Amino acid sequence: MAEKESIPFIKVSGSGRFIIPRLGEGRVSGSGRISPEEISISGLSTMPGGMKVGLVEASGSSTFKGDIETDRMDLSGSASIEGSARFKRLTKSGSLRIGGDAVGGSMDVSGSTHVEGSVNLRKAQGKRIIGGR
Repeated sequence: MAEKESIPFIKVSGSGRFIIPRLGEGRVSGSGRISPEEISISGLSTMPGGMKVGLVEASGSSTFKGDIETDRMDLSGSASIEGSARFKRLTKSGSLRIGGDAVGGSMDVSGSTHVEGSVNLRKAQGKRIIGGR
């Protein structure tokens, strides 16, 4: 997991590719701001996994190519996390697929949510949270 300090400040408007050192390439078609504290993206995006940030806000179609750790994650539209997700609070409308475990404080969802790994939450609210293990 890359610490917050290793994530550079990146701004994308329109369409762009970028590299986050030690994590890999990301792409945004739409708009996006990536910083050590916050990821805010809208449109079509692919982000590398292994990030640790304070806030993730994503709307549209978003893919995270591995694990992600965040204090707060707000998702709308279609989102896929190919690894595990660790969070204090996750809110989501639309569809969400987590390829690993979902570990955190609270999860408030509407739409479909599928977690392929285990689900370990203090509080879950919403319908159709499907855990794999």
